[in-house]
Amino acid sequence: MQFTIAPGQKIEYEVFGYQYANLVARKILCFSSNTNTVQNWSLKCPLGAYFDTEKMKAGDKIYYLGVADTFARMNYVSGNGKKMIFYLPKSCFAIK
Repeated sequence: MQFTIAPGQKIEYEVFGYQYANLVARKILCFSSNTNTVQNWSLKCPLGAYFDTEKMKAGDKIYYLGVADTFARMNYVSGNGKKMIFYLPKSCFAIK
């Protein structure tokens, strides 16, 4: 199942993806409605910082892989096929 954050959200949000299923693990991805947050984290997170999934690099996609305790296990697949597993807190999204 592909994970998306639609553009033009009417709420404020800040979601980090972690290297491991732990809130103290390294932050490797950020989605935020705040311009300063996206700018500040874009170079600190190996997978980048974005407003929504449409702003990711062309061809990049995120797939939901399943549950990992209080996190969801996700797979970031770049346009060139490189893959990286990361974890999102389950409280930050809903499956539709």
